[in-house]
Amino acid sequence: MTMFALWHALNQHVMEGKRQKIQEISTKSESFIREMDEIKLKLLEKKVTMKSQWLPPQSLKVRVNFDVAFKPDLH
Repeated sequence: MTMFALWHALNQHVMEGKRQKIQEISTKSESFIREMDEIKLKLLEKKVTMKSQWLPPQSLKVRVNFDVAFKPDLH
């Protein structure tokens, strides 16, 4: 989060000419960290564990999915 706050401050300086004091960057970084900690706690409270068990396919059919890209100028 600290690196993001530094990158964001640098980006604002380069792109918009806005300068931030190191204290502002530090405060923003601490705020990001607190927010992430709060989100983690909320996610842990809602976490539901389930017993997972592998089940074989119901039939002997196999399904294969794939994706293709095609460039006409190369062929």
